[in-house]
Amino acid sequence: MRVPEKLLAVVQEAIDKMATPGIEGWGMERVPSALHDYGQLVVIAPTAGCTNSTCNHISHAPAAPTYKWVPNPGSLLIELGEEEIEGETILTYYALLVNDQVIYLEKEEPRFHWAALYVIDENEVPTWALARLAQYTAS
Repeated sequence: MRVPEKLLAVVQEAIDKMATPGIEGWGMERVPSALHDYGQLVVIAPTAGCTNSTCNHISHAPAAPTYKWVPNPGSLLIELGEEEIEGETILTYYALLVNDQVIYLEKEEPRFHWAALYVIDENEVPTWALARLAQYTAS
């Protein structure tokens, strides 16, 4: 049996999206509107977590898939580093270089709740994280 070309193309596109560097997060189903023109959100893992229909999900988020925000070709996503806050939340900082602009991002991953992605001002990026951009600014 011959595999249809359309199927091969869809599979290759999925493989490419999975291999493209991006920002991953469990339950991170929304990205800031400021990023809509710069990439896309894809589901990269099936739903995981609490699926108990009688649970109020007070101490944890309900089940959700893992998402990845994938920047458009031609842009450069740089992970600047992460820090842990009170053993409960991990903050990861990124710089997205698009044309002549830099967009700073922060991914927040609470221990038992969905991840969230934010566009932040450069003043909100820790100095140690900004310093990691030095390798991209050297001539």
